[in-house]
Amino acid sequence: MGKHEVIDSDDGQNYRKVQFFWVQAGKQYKQIFNLNCPCSMLLDAIKKHCLPRISQLLVQRLQEIKTELQTLTRHQAEHLVKEQEDAKAEVEAAAVLLAGEGEHDVSVAGKGKGKAAAKSKGPSKEEKEQEKKKLEAKQAEGVAKAALETTKSELIEEEQVLFQQLSHVKKIKEIDLTKPDGDPLNLRSNGAKYGGEVLQGNGVYHLVQVTGTDR
Repeated sequence: MGKHEVIDSDDGQNYRKVQFFWVQAGKQYKQIFNLNCPCSMLLDAIKKHCLPRISQLLVQRLQEIKTELQTLTRHQAEHLVKEQEDAKAEVEAAAVLLAGEGEHDVSVAGKGKGKAAAKSKGPSKEEKEQEKKKLEAKQAEGVAKAALETTKSELIEEEQVLFQQLSHVKKIKEIDLTKPDGDPLNLRSNGAKYGGEVLQGNGVYHLVQVTGTDR
């Protein structure tokens, strides 16, 4: 049996102190395991519980990305419709302006030579303010559109990486743990030893794949 620390309690009974350690993979996955069993059993348990869970988390994130991409595509379509509507409104406004200037020219041409030609008025303060707001709205629209494009590109890139990782996890045959500094523990070669002899209680170890094996 493994080495267990015995604690004397106030009621006169002895309790075995069970030690645990953490296995971490990536930024989001962290699982607790018991030290009080042989290292070979620990590795089998880690492989049995961790790899399916990691695959599940990858699939979950891929589904989230799919939903986010659908939302982004919808927003991009809305921006495109708005751009088309704005362009149409600008063309119509320009046509109305040209028509008004033509009528003004005819009116001026019909007056006698001795009369001063009427001078066209410049845009009013309200019109200037409206034009300023339109320009600001158009600039904000451009910024939002660019942000959507950037986010979409990042999501597609992340999606591709996750697909590769998911495929890789499914092919893993042999695993080991490393210390935070990357030093491997070679638990399989210490298979007969108990976890408490090799690992530190409450320690955090990283899950890694062992290559060059047919297991």
